[in-house]
Amino acid sequence: MRRLIALFVVSGCSFAFVSGPPDNHAQLPYFNCTDSRVVPVLDTIWTALMVADVIALGVQNDADWARSAGCTAGDPNCPAISRHGAMTLDAVLGLAGAAGMVYGYSKTAQCRQAKAEQMARQQPYGPQPYGPMPGSWPPPQGGQPGQPGTWPPPQGGQPGQPGTWPPPQGGYPPPQGSYPPPAPPPAPAPQPAPVPQP
Repeated sequence: MRRLIALFVVSGCSFAFVSGPPDNHAQLPYFNCTDSRVVPVLDTIWTALMVADVIALGVQNDADWARSAGCTAGDPNCPAISRHGAMTLDAVLGLAGAAGMVYGYSKTAQCRQAKAEQMARQQPYGPQPYGPMPGSWPPPQGGQPGQPGTWPPPQGGQPGQPGTWPPPQGGYPPPQGSYPPPAPPPAPAPQPAPVPQP
């Protein structure tokens, strides 16, 4: 009897180890529920094993079932349960495992959804960037914040364009050919006149 009870507990372990979110989770600052799907996966494996066992028993006959239990056909109370009884038991355990599987997946999905909504309530506007955007600050007059450039902008230039400050008079750089011409080389010094000999 104890072994049978243990089999029923194992077959629907999600009912015992999985808990969904509370009904008023939207009004609670914190709550706890089961978001791990390990237990429902175990129920899935158990259900698959029970289905496979029912199929294996279905293809056997009573003599094979008695020999697998170490008995001979016709022995009283051997095996302790008939082949059809074992198939019925496995089917019931498989249904219990399937019910636990559905319950476990449903409750863990509700828990994950509730926790996602809780995180959204704590951060209603989403993650905020920290620090200013790359670029110059304060922005140049007439320019757009965050655009690379110099500050303050050169006179007569476009905001956000690289340049120098302050610019030389007449603009920088001067147009080609507008540089002052080089100074002429100095004239050679006059040679002293030869002194006549007496």
